[in-house]
Amino acid sequence: MSGLSLALPAVADDFLGKHLELSVQMLSSEASAAFQQPSPRSIKGLAFALNDLIGMTGDLSPDNQSQFETSFQLLRQEMSRLQSEFALPQGTADRLRAVRSRLAERRSAREKQLYLPPGSPLAPLPHDPEQMKGEAVVLQREVASSGFESPALDRLVASPGTFEIRDVTDLIDEINAILE
Repeated sequence: MSGLSLALPAVADDFLGKHLELSVQMLSSEASAAFQQPSPRSIKGLAFALNDLIGMTGDLSPDNQSQFETSFQLLRQEMSRLQSEFALPQGTADRLRAVRSRLAERRSAREKQLYLPPGSPLAPLPHDPEQMKGEAVVLQREVASSGFESPALDRLVASPGTFEIRDVTDLIDEINAILE
């Protein structure tokens, strides 16, 4: 991180320089968390902070960009190592994708119901949350052990009978955030 901090004074634009300084501080904080307690979640936070900083330097002059590049190369290599070492277990990722697919089917079926003429009989929605609870309990444990919080998954486990379409959308979004 010291290489990044050394490059900051060379940035002439005060506004961009301040934003870069904050991004370097955020990267440093995320790196500290990732190295103290490495998990898929902490590595994801570190990757986000690094990508944010790299994106910000795209607005710099080529001379200023080159001052950051050596540090970025080292950080990218370390990120690659950490991502492979602390990846979300493949089984968990596969189960999350399967649940996301079923939730998307449920949401799509509900959206189709909205366009039926008034008074039309409604077919039952696929993938009842009550039936998904057992799998959700396993995923809840696996997601938590990987360092992620998932309030929508927690709602599904705690009260599948009240798990509504907005909750389905929330859970799909949470799964996307974990997998991406």
